Amino acid sequence: MGCSVQNRRIMQRVVRCMFLIHVASTTHPLDRQQGAYKIQLCMYGEMGINLKALSNSNRWCNEVTDPTNPCHCNDDNEDPTHTLYPWVTDPNTPLTFPEEWHSNGQFYYSTLDTLSSENWEQQIQQPSVTHPPADIVIVSAGNGDIALDSVTPAVFQTSFNAFLSAVVHKAYPHQKIVVRTPQYMGYGNISFTSWGGERSRVFANIIRDAVHMYNDRVVLWDVHQLAPLHTCWTQGTPYSKRGVIALENLLLFQLLCPIK
Repeated sequence: MGCSVQNRRIMQRVVRCMFLIHVASTTHPLDRQQGAYKIQLCMYGEMGINLKALSNSNRWCNEVTDPTNPCHCNDDNEDPTHTLYPWVTDPNTPLTFPEEWHSNGQFYYSTLDTLSSENWEQQIQQPSVTHPPADIVIVSAGNGDIALDSVTPAVFQTSFNAFLSAVVHKAYPHQKIVVRTPQYMGYGNISFTSWGGERSRVFANIIRDAVHMYNDRVVLWDVHQLAPLHTCWTQGTPYSKRGVIALENLLLFQLLCPIK
């Protein structure tokens, strides 16, 4: 599929989805004076690349116009001073929806590296109180824990179940919750980490099982299933290649606004 065609389809899907989310929301009424509708999304975890792609309507790190850019597999050093994307490190600076979305909504993004070592309770409670009321909450966990050999599947299962319960029942008892699986890792191991194919599969299954324990207010964003041919393990990272990020984002909006 050509890049421009893909971008156009993504934008059509996103714009329609943003409107449907607004219609279903009782939190942010239509601002008829501005002719726009407001939506707030609160995100926790490892989704910086997904948001970079959404921030300029999928034009970021274009594989067609800039095929040699290292961001196709690793964007860690792309913005070391956080000038281009301040919202990556500052949870109080939101990413405003692109103009093409015809909405004045925002993403509030908080990083969440490992559930086993971080004080995640404070991380999820503070934004739920200090940020504008969220319509949708998206959480991503597992990648950081997979890399640590001290985190067994049993330890991660206990930590993740407690984390998800706190998100669903305490921090955001009324919002739709989207839960993202870890990245796919299908071959070998990444040096100096515990990242490997079997661990990524086991941790993804733990998250799948946890989500299935809840009602339809909690949905699974299963990116693990998308990337068997799009991993960057040969470059020494657990990231998906840039090409699969658009598919991940399309899957997200399909979850939020299913096509009837």
